[in-house]
Amino acid sequence: MASPLRDAMLSRAADFSRATSSVPIVYLGVSGSVSYEPSEGDDIDLFTVTERDALWFTLLVLLVKRRLIGDRDLCISFVMDRAFASSYLSGDLGPLERRDLEHLVRLRGTDPSRIGSGRGGVASPAMVFLSALTYPWLAAFLFIKGCAVDKSVRRRFGEERGFRVRLSWRYYILDTVKYQRMRERAWEGQH
Repeated sequence: MASPLRDAMLSRAADFSRATSSVPIVYLGVSGSVSYEPSEGDDIDLFTVTERDALWFTLLVLLVKRRLIGDRDLCISFVMDRAFASSYLSGDLGPLERRDLEHLVRLRGTDPSRIGSGRGGVASPAMVFLSALTYPWLAAFLFIKGCAVDKSVRRRFGEERGFRVRLSWRYYILDTVKYQRMRERAWEGQH
């Protein structure tokens, strides 16, 4: 399963993990095609779990660090706090989501299946305050930017490359059309 391309992409993700080691993250891993077998031109999807109520300030720091590193292929595409992760991971996941969770490549932190009930790991009051300050403007900015990029991507590369920005206080997800269709096919294959 190892390939020079995959190894190089995982090395870049590991560099990012080291560069963000001071950021309080419950889990950071590589998901998407790089966790299986990437093709040239694939981005490096990062699956991130933050402390409860600390998502938005943590996300801001990750985005700034990614910008400073200058690696545009790093895609901070699935970020959730501990409370949402607990609910999501213990919920009714589809076959594709279950398989993808099994293929996550851990960079650091607690195995997502062991994150627990979400009661522990509450962020410090300062982190919650910073996230509350960050949330309104960063969420609005990322939503508007995501819509603009999606429109541009669909125009240049077609519908299949489009995506939808999903966000709340507890999660930030870039949900691609390609992944939505794969998810639907996986569910259909089970019924």
